[in-house]
Amino acid sequence: MGLILCFAISNTTIKGQKIAFKQGVTKELKATDMMRWIGLMNNIRACADEIVLNDIVYS
Repeated sequence: MGLILCFAISNTTIKGQKIAFKQGVTKELKATDMMRWIGLMNNIRACADEIVLNDIVYS
């Protein structure tokens, strides 16, 4: 179970980075509007978690 969890966390991180890039979430946004950046990143993390859970755990 531990290996699957590590794999899922790694995939979530990679998926989150890809989604953030596509949505234009940048370090510049983080520097200028921290609250918006936090909200977007929380949403992205939730989406990435859902994608990974559907791909790995539920299949």
